[in-house]
Amino acid sequence: MTKRKKVCPHCGRKLWSRDFYKDKNGNPVGWCRDCQLKSKRERYERVFKKPDGLRYDLGTGRTTIKNGYSVRIYWTAQMLSDLKRLYPTTTNEELKGILGVSMSTIARKARELGLKKDSKWLHDIWDNNRRYGSVVAKKLGYPGSFRERPDAGIAHRFKKGHRLTPEQEEKKKQSVRKFNMLHPEVQRRRTVSLMKPVRCASSGEEWDSIHSAARSIGITPGYLSMRIAQGVPVRGRLYELKNNPT
Repeated sequence: MTKRKKVCPHCGRKLWSRDFYKDKNGNPVGWCRDCQLKSKRERYERVFKKPDGLRYDLGTGRTTIKNGYSVRIYWTAQMLSDLKRLYPTTTNEELKGILGVSMSTIARKARELGLKKDSKWLHDIWDNNRRYGSVVAKKLGYPGSFRERPDAGIAHRFKKGHRLTPEQEEKKKQSVRKFNMLHPEVQRRRTVSLMKPVRCASSGEEWDSIHSAARSIGITPGYLSMRIAQGVPVRGRLYELKNNPT
């Protein structure tokens, strides 16, 4: 039977078995957890830890500044001057070779100093890339612009007075039902927004909801709601919310 308590051979305290590391059979072994952690910290301080300050990394060839457990690149005054002078009109890849640091380090330091790329230089880079891409595309025989096929999208192309077929109407209703099941909160907010009472400022006619007013004049509720929010007339008549007139 496993003992519930054990005396630590290092500190001499009688502790519960949960305060010791376990072997493969679940029995507490060795020193207690606190003594083992303290021993490991002391060994790290004695053998592995290096003093804080400036250091030269032989692997990367950069000067670093060590502070506790963090090691960061040491930016000299010359490096900061070069970064401020070259960053607006030089790519980060070129700065990487000039300063000897990574592109992520350059971006982070530029963000700290508030540096930004020159807008005209960025536009020239974009224009050169666009021209080069156009030349390469023509050389490879790619079309220079989108060409619509004569039969593309005839069944779904918008036309004045276009009406959906019964199959398309049923498919649309099924899609709406599926969306409402997956997003009940969106459906609730949409329903509440469309149930606001509406009044026609031109004729004085009133409806109990945006949905009813929209169906009475043959438009969608969303379109009428948008026009009410913008304060724009619909078919020559101005509509407004009954509780919040424009």
